[in-house]
Amino acid sequence: MLQHVYERVSLARYLTSVVIATDDQRIYDEARRFGGAVRMTRPDHLSGTDRVAEVASSDPAEWIVNVQGDEPLIDPGAIDAAILPLLVVAAFAQYIADSYWGHRGGALRGSALGRWNGILYFAPLGGDVLVRLGLRALEQVVTVLAWALVVSTLLSMIERLWTLRSSRLKGGPS
Repeated sequence: MLQHVYERVSLARYLTSVVIATDDQRIYDEARRFGGAVRMTRPDHLSGTDRVAEVASSDPAEWIVNVQGDEPLIDPGAIDAAILPLLVVAAFAQYIADSYWGHRGGALRGSALGRWNGILYFAPLGGDVLVRLGLRALEQVVTVLAWALVVSTLLSMIERLWTLRSSRLKGGPS
């Protein structure tokens, strides 16, 4: 059952890794046997959630999803459905933070290319949404759009840095 749950959870699209947290040597050995990532925890935890917390405290992951090993019917789509809204909120928050930082004090002028760069934060999620809506054919269009926005962002950054450099060389505000 452990391998089955591990493999089901590994099918979730938004997880970058799956780690089994256990204090039981038998579970550790079984996870190693089938190639699962596993970490031993202290034996004094009262629950699986406590073990997850211990592993999470030493892991650089930004998001932690706690799935117990006795959930053989776990639906990877349910994991994704729980994570996707968080990713959208995080992307929006990052966009707001970057917009504020990039425009505070008016030190950097707006870029003609940069006005569309906000879409870059959301484009990677767009492909997944299209697939879930059954519009897989449009996923390639979104991929091309995302790469176009990456190039646009790079050009915008170069333009802004060039403007800032030129301004400093002319004795303007820094």
